[in-house]
Amino acid sequence: MKEVLLLVFVLYGVQAPQFIKGRGYEGYIFDKYYIDFGAPAENRYTPTADDIAKAELIISDKIKKLNNHLVNQCCGCPVIHKKLKKHYRQYVGYTNAEGHKILWVNFVWKRSSSLEEIKKGIVMTLDGCSYYWNVKIDIDTAEVYDLYINGNG
Repeated sequence: MKEVLLLVFVLYGVQAPQFIKGRGYEGYIFDKYYIDFGAPAENRYTPTADDIAKAELIISDKIKKLNNHLVNQCCGCPVIHKKLKKHYRQYVGYTNAEGHKILWVNFVWKRSSSLEEIKKGIVMTLDGCSYYWNVKIDIDTAEVYDLYINGNG
């Protein structure tokens, strides 16, 4: 019986991803009940529009320096800090051991996906170079880290 109640809670607790659009960005916020993500459930939280706006300002301010090696951004693949507006976003929030709000932001090239597709779940692809990448932002300290850019394949 406990398993059934838990399943009902999980199924009805999950909200559809929330569309968000701001100056130079658009995408979906996945709530704290979204199952298909690596952060422990007890550390998850649902980001607010203010959290997203802060994270986007931090990204636009700091991504160029973090991206100084231009990994997987050659041979026709976009330079990510020059093409931020060309990507949809998927936002997942959690708190770290210090209690800071962390946003994991997944970037998906607009020409290769639609808003309807990225609403269905976190897009994970093999290869695809800098058309697909993600990064973490500590919105309490304004730190940007764990930049991951897909391989060239």
